[in-house]
Amino acid sequence: MTPESIARTRRLMNEAVRDCLVTGYEGLIDKVDLPDPDDRHVLAAAIHADAHAIITYNLKDCPAQALSRYGIESLHPD
Repeated sequence: MTPESIARTRRLMNEAVRDCLVTGYEGLIDKVDLPDPDDRHVLAAAIHADAHAIITYNLKDCPAQALSRYGIESLHPD
């Protein structure tokens, strides 16, 4: 993908889904634990947004036992 097509895709997604951008979660990143520390921002944003699920192809890095304490589940998109 070109940078232009990525920017267009991002813009279209932001316009199509109301309240899709989560901000203000940064303070939670260091307080959560996941197998891949680089994925902690996803869980922190989900907690802050009061999400019920994280939809991901990468279920191994979002295990149920890590997410369940926050009332969040991980689901594969298929």
